[in-house]
Amino acid sequence: MPESTKCAFDEMHKNGIKIFTATGRHILELRRMPVKDLKFDGYVTLNGQIGLDKDQKIIFDNPIDEHDTKILAQAFADKKITVNMVEEDKIFINFINDDVKITLKRILSPLPDIGTYNGKKIYQCMTYGDGTLARQLIAKLPNCKLTQWNPLGFDIIPKDGSKMVGIEKMMKHFDLKEDEIIVFGDGDNDLEMLKHAGTSVAMGNGIEEVKKTADYVTDDIDKDGIYNALKHFNVI
Repeated sequence: MPESTKCAFDEMHKNGIKIFTATGRHILELRRMPVKDLKFDGYVTLNGQIGLDKDQKIIFDNPIDEHDTKILAQAFADKKITVNMVEEDKIFINFINDDVKITLKRILSPLPDIGTYNGKKIYQCMTYGDGTLARQLIAKLPNCKLTQWNPLGFDIIPKDGSKMVGIEKMMKHFDLKEDEIIVFGDGDNDLEMLKHAGTSVAMGNGIEEVKKTADYVTDDIDKDGIYNALKHFNVI
């Protein structure tokens, strides 16, 4: 995390600007990452499925429905495809293969525990591979959709869920208007929010489609990209 990003956060807080993160990750993962030292006013996690306030208390949630959860639970038990389940306070997987190891190493995430599904609400599932098995599984889930965030990494979330839906719920909670929002993104799962936010910024290290979609392309995250974009828009 560049020092400039921390400075930008400090300046925004001093100016009364609220800061949120919208991520595909679980809050448990964020607590292990460098962003744990940044002060957010809210967290849109799991691609919009759980929203948390600054104290990490739930504001809203959107679990996978019972019908599709049963199908995912069966796939988890059959172990023909990796199924990484995400509950409110737990992340676990049915088995680990090379695709899991390669994908999580790329994003600096630890391997999840191999666990057992016990019937709790599931908010998101991840699966790993070339996409063949993932697409076969999603075809059996009428109320879910598949998004790709890595060459070998896929998320399964409710069809009516997304980062943008989560952001809209957070905006309503804090009484914020669309033209007051600036969003930053770099991956496929950021495209919807980039298209619908008031102002959208693509990170220099982002994929090409993100850069084509955004209003502005900044520098790489490690080259003061967040700070430079906020300066460009006179936020700080």
